[in-house]
Amino acid sequence: MATKKTNTRTASSKKTTSTRSRSRSQAKTTSVAPQTAATPTTTPAFSVPKLSTNFLLGFAIVVLSGIALFLVAQRYRGLLIAGTVNKTPITRWELNKVLTNRYGDAVLEELVNNELLTQEAAKQGITITDEDLANERQSLVDSLGGEENLASALTQYGLSEADLSDQLRLKLTQDRLSDKLFDVNITDEEIAEYFEANQAMYEGVELDQVREEIKQGLTQQQLQQEFYAWFDQLKSESQIETYIN
Repeated sequence: MATKKTNTRTASSKKTTSTRSRSRSQAKTTSVAPQTAATPTTTPAFSVPKLSTNFLLGFAIVVLSGIALFLVAQRYRGLLIAGTVNKTPITRWELNKVLTNRYGDAVLEELVNNELLTQEAAKQGITITDEDLANERQSLVDSLGGEENLASALTQYGLSEADLSDQLRLKLTQDRLSDKLFDVNITDEEIAEYFEANQAMYEGVELDQVREEIKQGLTQQQLQQEFYAWFDQLKSESQIETYIN
């Protein structure tokens, strides 16, 4: 009987101990829960939007484009602005308008003639090489008495070397067209008549001394007459339209 009681007390003691353990466990759980729930959460007053890479790239392109346009405008402003008066601009458009009104017809006529001449020379198989231009320029230098005199002449007439080359090219083109299209023969009678009519120019000079000079002059004169007559006809048959008026 004593043994049975002891076992009963032991079982009761184990039961009590188990109950206390569960109570402590629940107490621990209960004490932790409020601490977890009471942890404060910080919410910012506002949020900064994150800029996308595409936006930043686009912004950089806009800025760089603006800088590039500014630099281009500074470098090439002469293309738009002809000048300024007390920082008030005079535009290229205003300048061109005045120049066109005053000189437009004459300049356009010259450009039309040059283009017609160039087109006809191409049809006739006529080409002017750089060597041709160099030889013609040297002939001009020789006739003027040197490079310095040529430079002075260009300055006097406001021409550049490029302008001179253009003029020489047109002259050679006209000369070769004339030689190809027209057959001019100056007779001895025509030479004598010219010599007699211009005795004041040849005072104290025999005809034979200037015969070749007169022949060349008369040949060039007749070639020019025939060329201008032919060119007028060519122009009248060409389709030419102008739009400056």
